[in-house]
Amino acid sequence: MRGGLKEEKDSPPSEGKRLRPRASISARKDIDLIFKDGRRVTGRYVTLIFRTRPDSNSRISVFVPKRLGGSVRRNRMKRVLKEYVRTNPHAALEGKEVIILCRLPVNRETMVKVREEIGRLFEKLPGNGKR
Repeated sequence: MRGGLKEEKDSPPSEGKRLRPRASISARKDIDLIFKDGRRVTGRYVTLIFRTRPDSNSRISVFVPKRLGGSVRRNRMKRVLKEYVRTNPHAALEGKEVIILCRLPVNRETMVKVREEIGRLFEKLPGNGKR
């Protein structure tokens, strides 16, 4: 089928391959509140802005400013970073709302460094048990 989506009958459902919609911070008032009242942990490539939640659920969003590239590049950076957080859950994220704010462009060469940095920044979050 040209130009359309081809459905595969034997393909597994995509459930579990993405962050759940409720695990993402999307409401503008929630984002503004985190930026205003949240605490920051800064690295070379990313800054984590976080705030504790009253329940044990965690929510994460990734922000990439326009100065870091065009829409295709920015969306790829967001996709890759969300996938990293989804596949590498960390105990320090429990009960927190976290915004990952990119400071420098992320490409294939720097992705390993960015993943290591995010892991180190997660270790610095309060409530990690290691301090």
